[in-house]
Amino acid sequence: MTSGTLAHALAYAGLGWAVLPLQPGQKVPLNGQGLHHATRDERVIEGWFTACPQAGIGVALETSGLVAVDIDPRNGGDLELRDRLPPTLTAATGGGGLHLVYRAPRGARLRGTLGPGIDVKHRGYVAVEPSRHPSGKAYNWIDFEPLEGELPDIADAPAELLLPATAAPSLSVDGGATIGEGGRNSALAAIAGRLRRDGLSADAERARRERGAR
Repeated sequence: MTSGTLAHALAYAGLGWAVLPLQPGQKVPLNGQGLHHATRDERVIEGWFTACPQAGIGVALETSGLVAVDIDPRNGGDLELRDRLPPTLTAATGGGGLHLVYRAPRGARLRGTLGPGIDVKHRGYVAVEPSRHPSGKAYNWIDFEPLEGELPDIADAPAELLLPATAAPSLSVDGGATIGEGGRNSALAAIAGRLRRDGLSADAERARRERGAR
């Protein structure tokens, strides 16, 4: 039987996201498997998570054509920023913050930070469900609806939040989505179904049902 973590990792890879194993309960790569080892190769992924079923899962953002807005209230991040950005796939981090995941636009330039405790990540990786944070708490998808349609482009966010000021540090976003335009919606629907079958958190599933009832 496929473990929950392996099933998640394979499902993410099926979406076109490049994954890497993380040390259990940590945010650092497992056994030297750094960012450049991130892959969608199912055989490699099966080897990693069969050998260490407790490993966490990291998603390489640039390789996967993604951007993550990381809101960390421990460092002053305002969680209400979420209400000012386009609704998207959202995860609760084990540290009490949020990861808002968007599709990366081609050629756009974004701030590296939106203020204290709010970072725009594209070059590195983020931990994803069912990984565990050093606090012992798990990462959980809390808004899963976007996986049943195309992820929004971060370039659709309010310009005053994302366009760099003259002297503001910025990063170039030049990665594209790894799933072709014609196949992205079907791939998103497929991963949504697979994760619900193979380990989507009860809280996320309950939230989906509640939204559907409204």
